Amino acid sequence: MREKGNSDSKVGALKIWLAVFATMMAFALTCAVAMPNFGISAVAAGLEIVHCTYYNGNPPKLAVKYKDPNNRTMIDLWAVSKTPENGDLKITINGQQYYAKFSQLVNSSDIKDNGDGTKTISMPADDKMKVFSKPAAGTNVTIWMATYDSSNPSIKDEVMVDLTVPPENKSTDDALTATPPTGETKYFNNDEWQVGVKEGAGYKLSGQYAAAKAGTYTATATLQSGYKWTDGTTAPKEIAWELKPAEIAGVTVAVWGAEDFTYTPSLSPLLYTKVTFANGYATGQSLQYNWNNKIVENIHLAGHKPGNYTVTVTGANSNVTGSATAKYTITKNKGKFSAKARSLTSTIKKDTNKKKIVDINEFINIKNADKLTFKKLEGNENIKIDSKKQDIVLKKGLKPGTYSVKVKITSKSDGYAYKKASQTVKFKIKVKGKK
Repeated sequence: MREKGNSDSKVGALKIWLAVFATMMAFALTCAVAMPNFGISAVAAGLEIVHCTYYNGNPPKLAVKYKDPNNRTMIDLWAVSKTPENGDLKITINGQQYYAKFSQLVNSSDIKDNGDGTKTISMPADDKMKVFSKPAAGTNVTIWMATYDSSNPSIKDEVMVDLTVPPENKSTDDALTATPPTGETKYFNNDEWQVGVKEGAGYKLSGQYAAAKAGTYTATATLQSGYKWTDGTTAPKEIAWELKPAEIAGVTVAVWGAEDFTYTPSLSPLLYTKVTFANGYATGQSLQYNWNNKIVENIHLAGHKPGNYTVTVTGANSNVTGSATAKYTITKNKGKFSAKARSLTSTIKKDTNKKKIVDINEFINIKNADKLTFKKLEGNENIKIDSKKQDIVLKKGLKPGTYSVKVKITSKSDGYAYKKASQTVKFKIKVKGKK
């Protein structure tokens, strides 16, 4: 008889184990679907979540106090959110796309009867909790709970509740407080955006919390769900802050395209400024430059006579304040004036019946000179020197042939140490007719 009783007992245990196994397999198959669709109602068949406590640990912990008049013994718990993270399981709830954060299948042994018509279940229970990703503090998550009939897992009641993930190592039962943000003082930085009110835990910013132009601004901080300010209030707070103008501290003058500030007639070398700031930074159209009453950003070195000068930099608009002045000196050029023929004979092709104009610098190489004048001393009457334009004019009627030309070149520049100098240059022009 004892053996028969043992046999009946084993058969009964096997049936119970098979029922539990079938239920767990049904749950596993549900989790394996890429996008399960849960039809969820707020309260179904009397199932009700009375209180939900979320602890933001590693892993996260969840305690759900609930009422279940049907006394179902198997429970699914899911935490889902609309914010995706790596590893989340994508699911659809009532036509809305969510991302599963963690889940657990709870057995009757994990359920605590509180003796007042409510029960409590906790996660994790043993090693049955599946974590897809850990929600960050401040994330809004939805807790979905489904109770099953152990004899028929397809029969279930469902309910859901929303909550906000508390700060690290804090619980939703703790007082969730947020420190009100403060406005910072910033300075204009060449039209780059400056953040005057920073984001923080427990609130969201709106309004003018960032700007690029100098001015005073106001941002609004609004608490997230479940939070209160450290002063106990919950109303949105307005935070004033200021983006001040950049402050000019000093200026120096530098030269580009030449070794120093020695006078040169060349238009290549430029004078430019290096502006420093006590706070902030600005360039370009935010600054105004006054080079001895010339309002330009840069000025040619050749635009000066030797002497002492100043440049003043100020703000061109409200984004820059202050001013600075620098002195600089243009020195005389000590280079020696020279004028030489580039070649003893230069060949020019010309139609006899047409005039031809040639730059005189093609015939004469001139160095260290400025304010030049040219005078023809010798040459054919059909060869003319245009001193103003610095051209040699071969008049109509000049026939092919070789012609000697003698020219006096005078430099009258004040930019050179010699002040005034002249040289005579003689060269030949060979005129060839055009075919």
